[in-house]
Amino acid sequence: MTDNKNLNTINWEEARPEKLSRLEQQAFTNIDSLKTSKSFKNIMTLGSFIMSGYYGRGLVEIGSVPSFYSFNPIEGNRFKFGGNTTDVFSKRLVLESYAAYGTADQQWKYNLSAAYSFNGQSVYKFPVKLLTVKMGKEVQVPGQELNFIDNDNFLLSFRRGENDKMFYLQRRQLEYFQEFENHLSFKLGL
Repeated sequence: MTDNKNLNTINWEEARPEKLSRLEQQAFTNIDSLKTSKSFKNIMTLGSFIMSGYYGRGLVEIGSVPSFYSFNPIEGNRFKFGGNTTDVFSKRLVLESYAAYGTADQQWKYNLSAAYSFNGQSVYKFPVKLLTVKMGKEVQVPGQELNFIDNDNFLLSFRRGENDKMFYLQRRQLEYFQEFENHLSFKLGL
């Protein structure tokens, strides 16, 4: 049998040890017809939006939608709009940005970032070899570092206790990240 890296280049009919039954062949036909169904595509788009918070087809995605509006005692009502490029724009380069405005503090916040893959594949594909440049101005709760949700997600507007201790943070960041086939990785940054 051939290794996994060459699976796309072999003829599946020759590689398959047993022929598919008529029922199995029909299952593949049904799956292929689903991929072209407009209603199925709409359901998949909605599911993707619900899971990721981003909406878009083509070069750019708009999001994260759950953070378009939030509120807190420092900023008051916070309005935010942003997005990022997709693999259609470039497999090796991802651009992300947003702008936000608070009605109480009357200050603009923003983020601009670019990530470039040096290994000729998507920035999201293992193993990663990536240079990232970021700059931004934002408010932050001291000690709060959220990894899987935006700091300004609408649901985080409803917190228990006092939420009036925030500071303004300006950030400039340069970071190199590399993963290896043995799953070790390292990160260097300024």
